[in-house]
Amino acid sequence: MLLRLPFHGGGSTHFPSRQRRALQLLLLFLSTVVLFLLLSRWEYSRFEAAQRASALSVAVRDGIWDSRVVEKRGNLLPILVPVCARSSHRLQYFKEVLEGLERMEGANETLLVLSVDCPSQRLSSLLKSIATPSNIIILNHKPPWHGIPGPFITNEYATSANIKFLLGFAFESLKVEAAIVLESDLVPAKDFYRYHQQTSHLFQTHSPSSLPLLSIHSFHSPSLPTSSSRSLFSGPFCSWGWSTSSSTWPALKSKWSWINWDISIRRVFGSGPGGDDASMISLVPERSRVRMVGLQGINVKEEAGSAHAKEWESIWTGDDEEGSGIGQKVGEGVEGDETATGRETQIEKPTSVIDWNWRKR
Repeated sequence: MLLRLPFHGGGSTHFPSRQRRALQLLLLFLSTVVLFLLLSRWEYSRFEAAQRASALSVAVRDGIWDSRVVEKRGNLLPILVPVCARSSHRLQYFKEVLEGLERMEGANETLLVLSVDCPSQRLSSLLKSIATPSNIIILNHKPPWHGIPGPFITNEYATSANIKFLLGFAFESLKVEAAIVLESDLVPAKDFYRYHQQTSHLFQTHSPSSLPLLSIHSFHSPSLPTSSSRSLFSGPFCSWGWSTSSSTWPALKSKWSWINWDISIRRVFGSGPGGDDASMISLVPERSRVRMVGLQGINVKEEAGSAHAKEWESIWTGDDEEGSGIGQKVGEGVEGDETATGRETQIEKPTSVIDWNWRKR
């Protein structure tokens, strides 16, 4: 009887050899991915720096920006608008925003900075039709990592990168004290700029809270005709129109996330309604200064007539009210008013006083 003994010749080395080959391929793939990410990050940083420098140079050349602009225009807060209008819906939303900005009080005193993420012929035509280009800077932006993560983590990461890009331009290139972020589907109220302009001093004086101020917001719902135009309360960070300061920017920049960036801000800074674990606070107006018109977007999919659509349509901004909102130019405030804390609120020299009431919710 013949015994078949296991053969341990050279053929048995094929299996471990295949394992080694698979491991080598895996390591090569991972190394390639890491190298791609590092090179893309380096390339995006260079792109950001070049775009900012080029835009600033053009703005200075065309007389849109120089070191005296802030002095000429008083308490200037640039309005930063990330733009991506691929669809006809998004283009129409952005057109409504531009129309709102043209109607806005103080429109000729501020600087509008548009950062275009997905250029198109229709968008270019719309931008050329803007009535007052003398105070507009247009930046070109592109998503980091060549847009590859988009199909996997939605294009929100591109918007997040674009907003960070804009804030960096405002605080590191223009070197302003405060700036406003307005997304391209939020129509500003007539007193939108005045509101942010006259509350910006709170970034220096802070609030009655012992916590530093992270942001001042534009949106609130419900916003009714009976809502006070001068009341602010502590609330959660919201991406629907907000201002922040140069002193806050380093902390924001170091903790910025490209995925769910607004949720990340709430989580990192705890800027919710009076939470004990909050490191900074956000302030929300009782009367909204923006209307949401973007029913179709990255995170919003609403049909006309839906509950949310009706809620946003009902937002009262005071635009139909005679003398609504703040209305005064900086330096023309109400004499003798005091805040709820008993301290006069200094807006700007020459002194003007606005009665901003504080409360928590």
